[in-house]
Order: sequence, then C-alpha cells, then structure tokens
Amino acid sequence: MNTRGSAEGTRLVDEIVTRLTAAAPAGPLEDFAHAYLRRVPEEYLTRHTAEWMAAHIRSIYEFVGRRRGDEIEVRAFHPTPDDHGYDGRGAVLEVAAPDMAFLVDSVTNEIEAQGHPINAVIHPVMGVVRDESGRLVEVVPARGAPARESIQHYDLGHHLDPNDLEELTFGVRRALRDVGRAVGDFEQMQGVMYRMMKIARAGAARYEPADVEEAIAFLEWLLDDNFVFLGYREYQLTPGEDELMLSVVPDSGLGILRADGDSAYATPVPFSQIPEALRERYESGSLLVVTKTNATARVHRRAKMDYIGVRHIGPDGAVVGEARLIGLFTSKAYMATADSIPLLRRKLKAIIEAEDLIEGSHVYKEVVRYQREDGTELQATLYLPPGRSLEDGPFPMLMWAYPREYKNAAAAGQMRGSPYRFNGIGYGGPLPLLAAGFAVLDGPTMPIVGEGDEEPNDRYVEQLVSSAAAAVHE
Repeated sequence: MNTRGSAEGTRLVDEIVTRLTAAAPAGPLEDFAHAYLRRVPEEYLTRHTAEWMAAHIRSIYEFVGRRRGDEIEVRAFHPTPDDHGYDGRGAVLEVAAPDMAFLVDSVTNEIEAQGHPINAVIHPVMGVVRDESGRLVEVVPARGAPARESIQHYDLGHHLDPNDLEELTFGVRRALRDVGRAVGDFEQMQGVMYRMMKIARAGAARYEPADVEEAIAFLEWLLDDNFVFLGYREYQLTPGEDELMLSVVPDSGLGILRADGDSAYATPVPFSQIPEALRERYESGSLLVVTKTNATARVHRRAKMDYIGVRHIGPDGAVVGEARLIGLFTSKAYMATADSIPLLRRKLKAIIEAEDLIEGSHVYKEVVRYQREDGTELQATLYLPPGRSLEDGPFPMLMWAYPREYKNAAAAGQMRGSPYRFNGIGYGGPLPLLAAGFAVLDGPTMPIVGEGDEEPNDRYVEQLVSSAAAAVHE
C-alpha cells in the first residue's frame, strides 16, 4: 500500500524522513526511507510514533548496508532501544537478499512451519547501487535498476526464546539457500529436460514405442508451465567387485540437488544395501516414474515434492541408471483435465474401455446439505459414476476432504460451491475415480470451530470425527 495515498499518509512520511535525516546526510538513507515507506500501510504508521518509525528504518537500513555481493542476510531478534533504537511487542525477522522469485512465500512458509504467527509484513523491492566493496552508495527506482534487492520485515507479535530465534534464523537461511539454488539453476533445469527426453528415447531397448512416446510427451508437458523445477540429479549403476554399485553421476546435480555431497549415494553403495523400494524401482517398473518424495519443499509452498524419474536403459535393455527431477506441479497442472495430461490420458482411456463407459456420458452431481450433531451446517458435492443414478447403488465411495478453522459456526456453515458448475477432472483431485465405478463425496466441509475464548484446535479431533460421522450418516 502506498502511504502517500492520503494527506495524512504524506504528513506522516514527511515527519518520519525529517526526523531520520536531521542528524545525517541525505544520501542513500533518505532515498532508502522513501522507498521503504512506500510499502508501509498507513495503519501501521499510525500505530507508531514518528520517532519509533525513524529508528526502525535506520536499524533496517544499517542491516541492509552490511550485505555484501550475492550474500543473503537474515536476522531474528527482539528490538531494544539500546541495540536497535526502538522496542517491539515481539520478535522480528528481517531479510536482505538479491530480488528473485519465491522469496516472500518461502520465508512466510518457514515462519509458519515453525509455529509463529505473523502480525505484519513490510516488503519493498529497491533498486540499489553498491561500490566494489559492496557498500550501499545509492538507492534508485527499482524499475530498470541494474540491481534489485528484496528487503523484508516480519513482525511476529510474540516473544521467542534464544533457541527459537536461532532455529528460526537457521530455518529461513536454509529455505533461502534452496530458493537461490532453484532460481539460479532454473534455466539449466529446463534445458536438462531435453537430456531426460534423450534418456527416455534410449528406453526403446526395453519398452514399447507407445511407452516411450508417452514418457516424452509428459516431459514436454512439464515444460508448458506445469512444473516448478527445484532440483535435478542423475544416478548410475556401475559394476563392483561382487555386485552393482549405485552412485551419483558426478556434477550432474542442479537446483536443490546441486551438491553431490548431500546425497546418500555421493560414494558408491552396494546395490543390495539400498532400500528395497528403490531397489525395485531399478529392477522393474515403468520407464517413467511419477510419485511423491518423502521430503517437504522449502521453496514456494510447503508440500511433499513431486518426483519425476526416467530409468536410464542401456543398449542391452538393462537399467544402468536414472535421471531424477524434483519439484512441484503448478496450479495450472492441477486444473488440467485428466484426458489432456500424458500418462493420465492413457490410464483414463484404459479405465473407460475396461468399464465399457460411453465418453461424455452424464455424471450425476448434487450438492447435499446436512448437520453435525452440534448443529453446525455442513455440505458436500456428491458425484456418481458416468451413466449411473442413485437407484443403481450402492457404490464404493471416496470422501475427499480437508478440515478448516473458523471462529464461529455461522461462517463455517456458509454455502460453498454450485450444482451448476461444470465438472472438471484434474490431476490432483478424486474425480478420475468416477470412471472406475466409485462414487465421490467431494469437499465435505469439516469445520474446526473455536468461538469466544476457545481456540479451534482445543477440540480438533472431536469436531473432525463428528464432521466425518455426519457425512457418512448422510
């Protein structure tokens, strides 16, 4: 929000800058202050005195000034008048980094993953000029600047003990390290997709032409804004004294998999000693593997990462290694229909043919409303398999739900969705199971309500079970 949007906002900014520069040369500090204040909400300014805001800005200016080169600076602290010139109501986290994608959402995710609520965020992006030593000499408009820096300030609103401050600093640094690696190698990871396609083509020595073609089509589909590329690495199977050995292909890593030394296979491991699930992946299975990793992404959004693996096949048809890509499917991918996604379209076609379903046949859909035992209004959308009606039941059913928190039952019971919305079958949803004969209860509301002084999680399990029971009984 631009604080100059009102006369009062302009007056507050002028007073803060006057106080800030009264005892210092105008130079970068004044330009820094104006750039910073453009992104400070007016209501934030009115909650603090001009003296407090001036000290706040001077403190973060000095922090930004300490950054050198491509370094990322992170600090978590409790502001004090002696050390920072102002005091705060709780802990503060600040970041100074070269501007790049995924910064703010990655930092926010790390803060929230550690259980800390965020009361306020100030995030200007500034154009900067630094001298050869890295000293800040000029702040210029961000648009068209030779270098841009992301300045981030987070008010956490509660105090943290020293161990928590240290853990928060470490976690944010680690997340931003991953951001830097993923963004820095983004173009190379896009380019390496053609390497994966070449490896897939070599699979013709073992797999049917249709399998190879569909694998390549899926890799091409990923390049169409359907995947956030986070890491890439290749693995190889080589002969040992008594058995095959699995190891990383040296210097093949990109993004968050850039460092070979981070892998358990940085040095060769006997094939018999690797986990059974991974061993089976090399011994048998499809040319292309699409699954979830056990690790949670620290870049962009907190979710189990998606794993795309292409088995590397030698001329004799034996598996000689793997090309592995990890990242996150984009919202565009999740919105795509199953029949437009390579791999899924083949599986969907096979299901339709096996069940002798007519393509385009009617799918029964109904928005149902019901109550939980405490009287809270609930709803869900019921889908039946194509060409089927309620009279054809019973059907095996999948319930696809996610609980959400509310501060009152009225908000929890509001009507959501529409019976008239067009049906869309996406990669991440349950609707493809309709073609296999399942009924789907999509999005049954499972509100976790905490009214008055009660927090939603005070009765989380009780309300979750009650909501599920109501859906089943309905």
